Amino acid sequence: MPREFLKKPFAVQWRWVVVRLDRLVPLPVLHLTSGPPYPTIIRVPSRNDHYIKLHVYTPPESQYPTDHGFPVHLDFHGGSYTMGSCFEQAPFCSMLAREKGKIVISVDYRMGPSYQFPVAIQDGEDVLEAVLSPSSPAGSALREAILHKTALRKHNDILDTSRISLSGFSSGGNLAFNLAFSANSDKGDWPSLLPSAGDSPIPMLLFYPSFDQTLLPHERTMPEHLQTPEGAKPSHMKLDQYLMPTYLPKDQRQHPRSSPGLQDMSGLSKRTKFFLVLPEIDSLGPQAEEWVKKMGREGRGDDIVVKRYMGMKHGWTQFPDIFLNKKAKAEKRRAFQESLDYLDDIEATNIKLGSSDDSDAENRGTSTDS
Repeated sequence: MPREFLKKPFAVQWRWVVVRLDRLVPLPVLHLTSGPPYPTIIRVPSRNDHYIKLHVYTPPESQYPTDHGFPVHLDFHGGSYTMGSCFEQAPFCSMLAREKGKIVISVDYRMGPSYQFPVAIQDGEDVLEAVLSPSSPAGSALREAILHKTALRKHNDILDTSRISLSGFSSGGNLAFNLAFSANSDKGDWPSLLPSAGDSPIPMLLFYPSFDQTLLPHERTMPEHLQTPEGAKPSHMKLDQYLMPTYLPKDQRQHPRSSPGLQDMSGLSKRTKFFLVLPEIDSLGPQAEEWVKKMGREGRGDDIVVKRYMGMKHGWTQFPDIFLNKKAKAEKRRAFQESLDYLDDIEATNIKLGSSDDSDAENRGTSTDS
């Protein structure tokens, strides 16, 4: 625990303890909340002598590649940069590994109140760099762990970096989006690490993401027609109000990396294609809808598929099924399945791009589900 944390007010310290209790849950509990495969936890070196913990999911043997490396997927949990963990991502990540044959890496990035912006983004970048750079210390450690887990002979590279995808939930969506975005401003240039060369699309699955953090969660208002007596009441614990400013101080909220959705989209990788999950009851909804319109105005509307889930609340897909009613469970399954279908569409597009220069990219464009 960093020494700086001990200097925080008691009101911050006890709330931090509460939100970290889920990290005491033993890994075997995932056998009750998620299906196989189950993650292997590894640590890879990062900048400033830090090690980043990763939950790595490997596909079943029937999905092992024979003449190329595994496709790779990076996932980022939510929690306003102070809460949440890789454990809540297990059902989604195991599904991707099982159904799509991907190596899925859920990133346990650093958060407040122990750490401050932009360290979570830097951790995401360092994991992406490990994926893209086989000979780097982190890249070598990652690949050795995967080789040990799969007992495969080493290909040219066990990871096929030409087939990379990303996902993020809530604040994790902000992190995933940041990896595809090159920020250029008076605060300095901060380029994306994603390779710009290549024709293959890079799919990004964003679940109720945060594009604009000029207002923190407790400062946003739900659209009036969606307010309920319960939803209008502030949380008694006031977690976001006390904890999130420890990671994102007020003077950093308009930083291009903090609120990338407000920036010129010319900095966004041309290879990215977006699958956007938007629940109806979400204070982040209006900014996501505005970003979709902005992408349309800037000529990128065909690169987005939007799925809207009526009656669902922010974060509902990350709750264990035991806490969801019948409709919410069904909508959660639908959201996950539609994200798989979207990846299938992108793969079909890749095949067409590889076989015909003038083929049309099907199943793309902005769509709306009620």
